[in-house]
Amino acid sequence: MTTLDAQVHAAKTVLLQTSTVSKKNLYDHLCDCLAKVLEERPENAADVFETLSERVKKENSQNNTNLLQDQEGPSQRLDVANEQKPLFEVTEKDADVEADEEVSVPFPDLMDIARHFEEGGIGLGRDETFHIFLALKKLSQEQPLASVRFWGKVFGTEANYIVAETEFQEGEGEEEEEEE
Repeated sequence: MTTLDAQVHAAKTVLLQTSTVSKKNLYDHLCDCLAKVLEERPENAADVFETLSERVKKENSQNNTNLLQDQEGPSQRLDVANEQKPLFEVTEKDADVEADEEVSVPFPDLMDIARHFEEGGIGLGRDETFHIFLALKKLSQEQPLASVRFWGKVFGTEANYIVAETEFQEGEGEEEEEEE
């Protein structure tokens, strides 16, 4: 390690030390202050930086006290979590699959594919991709499918749609077509 690298590393260490009083580090505080400067664009930013820094500290401390107050009614996050809860529950089929371990998954590793897209700067994000993976897994367990492939996401005006390409196992899809 060169002396310059060592100096940069030492500087980062100092900036990332957490205060025992505010439980925040200098790096985060400077980022918040710079964001405030870029947001408000004061005429003499260098002259009012200390005042701005105090205001940022007060805002952050007020935000922390608001976290302790009870919120009225169930939050939107709770509603979403309750909606998605069935995706995370382990069913009897999941337990059987874990015991067999030789059952092939009828769809590709969506998380690995998403990681490659993410490296290219595109994608849906890890959380949404994982939720889609769980939904496709549930679909493949509920329907007699030979393969499932995530096709994409369509952004609509009323709602967004997740599109999956599926193929029924031999003879399974034909029965449903005959019934219609």
